[in-house]
Amino acid sequence: MKKLVLSTLLFFLALSSSFSQVGNLYVDGMKWVTTNYTFDGNFNVTEKNETYTYIIQGDSVIDGIKYKKLNQYYYSEKENLEYYFGTFLARYNNGKYLFYIPEIKDYLGEEYYIGNDYVLFDDKLKVGDSLPGNAYEKIAFIGDTIFHESSTIKRKYWKMQPYSNSSGLYTEILNRVVWVEGIGQLIEPIPQSIFEVDCPCYNMLTCCINPAGDTIYKSDKYFGLNITLSLSSPIADNLTISPTAGGLFVNLGTATDWSATLYNSNGVTVAQQQGNGSEIFLPTDGKGTHILVVKAGGKVVKKKVLLR
Repeated sequence: MKKLVLSTLLFFLALSSSFSQVGNLYVDGMKWVTTNYTFDGNFNVTEKNETYTYIIQGDSVIDGIKYKKLNQYYYSEKENLEYYFGTFLARYNNGKYLFYIPEIKDYLGEEYYIGNDYVLFDDKLKVGDSLPGNAYEKIAFIGDTIFHESSTIKRKYWKMQPYSNSSGLYTEILNRVVWVEGIGQLIEPIPQSIFEVDCPCYNMLTCCINPAGDTIYKSDKYFGLNITLSLSSPIADNLTISPTAGGLFVNLGTATDWSATLYNSNGVTVAQQQGNGSEIFLPTDGKGTHILVVKAGGKVVKKKVLLR
């Protein structure tokens, strides 16, 4: 499988009360925690890297279609650093788990897409059916399992047939399990192709938490991180950015101590300020794509900004 790195895409992409339903994953408050691990040739963990948390928080509408916002948060134990990283847009429709990612449609091909939506999985797949977009990888088995000792909910899971081109992630680490009902992938809740790099490192799902706060999945093999982080970012939720003549105006939505830095596309600092309050002005005559980094309220928010 060809590898792809599209980190800049992150800046754009975006249970019922009884929680007995295990179909639609894209419900406000649903949370996945993943950790990136480096593996050796025998698929043993050699290094634990950064952690990402994904939370469904709110809606977005594109061309009349409603999507859920899947916000991503970064955490590094080594740096003791946590910040909002970006947003993906996802929706569930007639058994299909879809991501709005038109940017990589030409790379992956029409067969992976419905319109501008990448098909992550289809829970109506039966034994013998091909995985979305790949005629060679087929479903070998569908069974039921319980993933948490306190749960009484049986969850379907799908395993694919052995295939010579399958990555070691699925064949060696996940025993070819590609999807679990009510939880999703046992790697990360986004398309793997966005994060693939040419190294033996994978983002593994360490736990999944439903909107009631119940842990419905925990990996005994890869669990071992602090999940009591706040993982909320009121600054990110309320922050508004307005390019103006001679600079960039930022409103935090609440008064607090802050520092702000604006970088150009080459990573060079073009403006930097710090202060207190809810409003920031960064003077610059730069044009084109820039990266804004705001530290406020104990959080770090990164945003891509287009200056004209």
